[in-house]
Amino acid sequence: MDQEDLIQKALKNGTEEEEGLIWDTYIIEDSVVQVPREGDEWRIDRVTAIYRILNDEVPLPEIKQVEKQSEAKGVAFERIKGELLREVNDQSSNISEDDDQRKFYLSAIEKTGRALALIHNSGTEIQGYGYFKSEKDSVVAPHDTWRDYIGEKLENLEDIPERFEGAYQTALENFKMERVPENPELSLLHDDYHSGNILVKDDGSVYVIDFDNAIIGDPDFGYINSKYEMCDHDDEEALERFRKGYESVRELDISDEKRDNYVALAILDSIGAGKWLVENRDVDFIDEYSEEVNNWANDYF
Repeated sequence: MDQEDLIQKALKNGTEEEEGLIWDTYIIEDSVVQVPREGDEWRIDRVTAIYRILNDEVPLPEIKQVEKQSEAKGVAFERIKGELLREVNDQSSNISEDDDQRKFYLSAIEKTGRALALIHNSGTEIQGYGYFKSEKDSVVAPHDTWRDYIGEKLENLEDIPERFEGAYQTALENFKMERVPENPELSLLHDDYHSGNILVKDDGSVYVIDFDNAIIGDPDFGYINSKYEMCDHDDEEALERFRKGYESVRELDISDEKRDNYVALAILDSIGAGKWLVENRDVDFIDEYSEEVNNWANDYF
């Protein structure tokens, strides 16, 4: 297939796989094509910038085409044939630890932890913190300190939906801004690292997708946030395997105080995502999502 026609062919003849929150996804032969919704075309530049700064060892689909001209607006990726990690988790729940499916899931979780550490080894050349953007040949993050970025995030949590109020109050009571480091190690954080953004092939290898929410920030927060987004909160073995995979690449040294503070921040971050959904998208999973966030806050603190 002529690669320069991938996106146009997907729009005309591809199978529409998913109408996403930001991107619409199409499948055409061995390619996955993502087309941003109107007004989000700038994300095409952002995705390609992120791919440029990612560690070469990060397991991710290859970009096959980028197009912003005429009718073709989108990014074409290599198609990875497998299941989402959350589907693997669903199949392995409530079964014996010796079951092959459970072992397969735990192995994938460990590899997912390792992949996160490799992501955190990326982006170290960028100066600044936060949600960065591409400017010509450079990538720019707007905040001089990590604490400044976190402060801006929290300012956007005014007038949260009532359904998140319980989790919001609990998280605020347990979050202390003075415990957030001002200038931690610069790292690329996926910032949407959950089991719906990991593909698992039949051979057990994992691939990370959907990087367009990535930020530059503290890898300790990236680890804490991802750990609890990726694994069921009461699945101690999965949480431990995730940590083991991460520490195969990067050493972890997080105090209990910092961990608890970052869990509170992660909950607030999730509430911010829920607020955006309520204000911008009509989704049928918002009740389930808000229940999960409230349960997370109640169970942890």
